[in-house]
Amino acid sequence: MHCLFWLSRSGHSSLWMPLQYSFTRGLIAGSILLGSVLSQVYAQEFWRPREIQVEANQRASLGVTSARPTPLSSRSIVASGLVVSAPGYEWVVTSPLPATIVQKLADLGDRVDKGQALALLASPALGELRRQLEELAIEKMQAKSVVDRDRALLAEGLVPPARLQLSETRLAVIEASERAKLAELASTGFETAIPERESLAQGRVLAPMRGQLIEASLLPGQRVEAGSVLFRIADTAQLQLLLDVSLDKASQVRVGDRFKVQSGRASGTIAGISRALHVGQQARLRGRLDNSIGLALGDLVMVEIQSRVSTADDQVQVVPATALSQYKDKSILFIETPGGYKAQAVEVLARLDGQIHVRGKFGDQDRVAVAGVAALRALLQKGE
Repeated sequence: MHCLFWLSRSGHSSLWMPLQYSFTRGLIAGSILLGSVLSQVYAQEFWRPREIQVEANQRASLGVTSARPTPLSSRSIVASGLVVSAPGYEWVVTSPLPATIVQKLADLGDRVDKGQALALLASPALGELRRQLEELAIEKMQAKSVVDRDRALLAEGLVPPARLQLSETRLAVIEASERAKLAELASTGFETAIPERESLAQGRVLAPMRGQLIEASLLPGQRVEAGSVLFRIADTAQLQLLLDVSLDKASQVRVGDRFKVQSGRASGTIAGISRALHVGQQARLRGRLDNSIGLALGDLVMVEIQSRVSTADDQVQVVPATALSQYKDKSILFIETPGGYKAQAVEVLARLDGQIHVRGKFGDQDRVAVAGVAALRALLQKGE
């Protein structure tokens, strides 16, 4: 009997514990749900527009002024830019052989024509190449004489045809070697003929196209290796802009947006956007110019971009940054009413150049406080 009684009590306890645990969990979950509902109700109640009574004479004393929000039809974004050459319109002139700079014939910013001499270089490799060409020219002349003589002898029947074929073959080999050396010299970009008063090892580097020198940092006496950059030439008729903007501004710009250079007539379109951070933690935009009136390579300019608005931004309004206020972790605006102002929560979308893009409930004739906002916020807090 004692054993049965103990087992029944033990069984009752083992059933009671899970029931008690389930009841506690349910009570906690219910409390959390109730708290969430109450907080939502409180938040909805709190963020209903709250009226502040402000008389007309009181507005003047508080320095409160109002203005009408502007519907966002387009974003005007100001950015700084650098005028650079367009892709495909810039050439690099390199040293074709190891050489020493003898004379600099053009400098940074100069405008040059195609084929114009840019620098005079001295290269032992160039001297050796020209020496080989001169030797081949002498051998070619001698080989031609031999061919002419063998042809005459063959006509008189004094030599067999095989001798003429041998001399013609030797001439052909010399001519092939000469053509190869001439092609090698042409590939260097140096002049084939030796200019007057210049040594066999000296040669002039020529401009491959017409344009403006945007890099020319050589010094006479400087030694350069083959492939070293000597000059950079850009076609000044084909320019573009590189614009550095903040990530916030870059997110508002789209390819195809129009821009205009301030204090000038040049304009164009945004051709590319790179949101990868560059120097100064900024994104980079590339602008294609329709015309480059008044611009030159290397100019620093200010541009105004007119960013198009998507259909999702039809209800966005633009207000001055002074109109926005923070109140209990919410962004609010004070909308003018006949008897004062009402505080209304808004969603801030962007902050650009002293203006703020907000989304909220606005009437067509609503006016928003743009000055004296701190005084209105103090009245709002006082009325709690």
